[in-house]
Amino acid sequence: MFDNSDEDQDYVTQDRILLTRQPILKLKHWDREPLLLISSGDSHFRLWKLENRTGDLQFLKSWQKAHRGPLGKMAFNHNILYTISNRDEVMKSWDLQAQEKGSIYEGHTRPLTYVTLDECSMNTLYTASFDGHIKVWDCRNTTCQLDIHASNDCITKVKAIPNYLISSSSDGTLRVWDRRKTSDTVLKGHSSHVFGYYTKNKKIYSYSNDGHILIWKLKTGEMKHRIDVGYPIIKTRMYKKYLLVYGANSSIELYTTKGKRINTFNEHTEEIMSAEFYDSDYFFSSSADRTIRIYNLRRGGCVNVYRGHTDTVNSIVTWGRWIYSGSSDGSIRQWPNMVYRSPLHKTEDLV
Repeated sequence: MFDNSDEDQDYVTQDRILLTRQPILKLKHWDREPLLLISSGDSHFRLWKLENRTGDLQFLKSWQKAHRGPLGKMAFNHNILYTISNRDEVMKSWDLQAQEKGSIYEGHTRPLTYVTLDECSMNTLYTASFDGHIKVWDCRNTTCQLDIHASNDCITKVKAIPNYLISSSSDGTLRVWDRRKTSDTVLKGHSSHVFGYYTKNKKIYSYSNDGHILIWKLKTGEMKHRIDVGYPIIKTRMYKKYLLVYGANSSIELYTTKGKRINTFNEHTEEIMSAEFYDSDYFFSSSADRTIRIYNLRRGGCVNVYRGHTDTVNSIVTWGRWIYSGSSDGSIRQWPNMVYRSPLHKTEDLV
């Protein structure tokens, strides 16, 4: 499966299994560059090439001590990867085509929490930080274009969409800037740390440590609906009319975007580490119980279990006929996707 030409010789291979010397905390794949896969761990990351026919992984490059801690959110544009860590005050860039280290973006006074590209201008980057500031960068240089003091607390997420810039904060608020009017609105409704949000159909779906998902009208900032989950909402995923809630325990809960609870999935026995929609019928999950599972949304049950990891499965990626999983046991494993559908049958975009 895996090419064994790593110049650092820091992994060994078995059939469909790659064993590294370090825990793998995250796998990342972009549709814009479908043949590239990133694996990252405690301060390092590796670049892999996916073989189009078999899904085999070929090692390309390893960057050790890329940051002072585990890599967080990433952004990717024009062969350049942008990385941050919640232990670093800087954003770093990496030229994946040349396989070289790029520029460093400095200016925040505390570690970074989020990085994202502007949906309208792919040359514009936004970073958020524990320092309560959002900084706007031009990808073509390292000079900060704009510094926004968005909160007196940590900024947990920032997103730039047509006409609006949106942020969430540990102080329990969200903030929406209308870029046409150069005005902003503070959304108050949560009573605790807001972990993040989604935007869809001119609405904002925010989730918080207070156990609520709040639905806001994007244009006016009016709160339209409150979903009471009943426990801290650490992670969510959204796809079409569905919301997955997970991360606080071993359960996964499925809601509609209107707030109706559809089902609870209790098949995992330990904390859920990741969950990803595959399409409108299936989603995948991984857990500290060392397994990966596939669920049918409509029938409400687990349809397949993948066992083999010896420690927490932190991250999963689907690509073509394959599933890739990264684990604290230091391995990437490749599994056949039992519910694979050709791209002709998958016409809907994930959020």
